[in-house]
Amino acid sequence: MLDMVRDRLNRPLRDLRISLTDRCNFRCVYCMPKEVFGRPTHFLPAGEAMGREEIAKLVRALSALGVHNNGVRLIIVRP
Repeated sequence: MLDMVRDRLNRPLRDLRISLTDRCNFRCVYCMPKEVFGRPTHFLPAGEAMGREEIAKLVRALSALGVHNNGVRLIIVRP
C-alpha cells in the first residue's frame, strides 16, 4: 500500500469533497482565495470539467492513498 496522503500539517486526509461545478458565486476564501484565483474569477471553458469516468478514476486513486470511500462527497454549490 502507498503512503497515506497528508495535508500541510501532516494530518492524514481521509475525506474528499469534489465540486461538480466551478460556477459557485460565493468566492469564499476556503475554495477560491483571491491570492490564488484573482479577481474577476475565470471559470473553466465548457468541456474542461472532469467527467464521470475521470471523477471515478480520481476517487479510486485516492482510495489507494487512504481516502475513505464513505468519506467522498460530490457537491454542487451554486447559490
